[in-house]
Amino acid sequence: MNQDQIKNLLLSLRPQVPNFQVILTGKSSRKVHGLYKPDTGEILLHNRNFKTDQELLYTAVHEFAHHVHFCSPQRPRTARSHTTQFWSIFHDLLQQATTDGWYHDVFSIDPEFVNLTRQLKEKYLKPQGDLMKEFGQLLSQAFELCQQRGLPFEDYRDRILGLPRSTAQTTVTAYQWDLPTTYGYDAMKLLASERNPEKRREMTRELQDGASLDQIKTHLSPGKSVVPLVSAEQDETERLKRKIYQLEAELERLKSRLREREMARGGGNHGQI
Repeated sequence: MNQDQIKNLLLSLRPQVPNFQVILTGKSSRKVHGLYKPDTGEILLHNRNFKTDQELLYTAVHEFAHHVHFCSPQRPRTARSHTTQFWSIFHDLLQQATTDGWYHDVFSIDPEFVNLTRQLKEKYLKPQGDLMKEFGQLLSQAFELCQQRGLPFEDYRDRILGLPRSTAQTTVTAYQWDLPTTYGYDAMKLLASERNPEKRREMTRELQDGASLDQIKTHLSPGKSVVPLVSAEQDETERLKRKIYQLEAELERLKSRLREREMARGGGNHGQI
């Protein structure tokens, strides 16, 4: 698979993103499989690291997600920022590539993985969710008993049980709202944080469809990132602005180092540079 083929596949996921380049380095690396350079819009792939095209495409989509993220209104402070927003973008892209048929989700088709996933969900995730929901039921009973006896539930929760307030609130909410336990406690925490029943139902549907928690957090947030349509001229302007910013930052860093060296020597020129 060559550079143009990889770029065309990535462009099929987000045709509207600013221009970028895919470069196969012809090298191997023990540190990383790929890199993204925001100042030039370059996606570097150390293709000698990969045994199959699927491994190569996975890394290509990962680095492309950095490009999409960096070109979004919620651009990160650094190109390697693995935030909730980034993981949501990456999982969206990977999911679309799988739907389009050019990336294959091994976890869903390999019999060993399918069996292992079933065991993990049935023996651990769901029982974990069931246990925490039952815990919430007992905490609700403790709250009612405190009310009957005129005792502060907060004191019982904090001092007797030594329980974090957020955990107590989540488990009680899970019980009171009868949240699904299938996806484990972390998914229940996310559902318990949404007070709108309709949004909560939508979140549950996304869980059923296989969305990650990061995807759900981002999809339902008011500031959901959308990469704007840009012209080639706008794209070049933004690239030049980023380059100027980086050069200015480098110049300030060099000025600071020069001032420190002159002061260390003593008697040097300490005026404005």
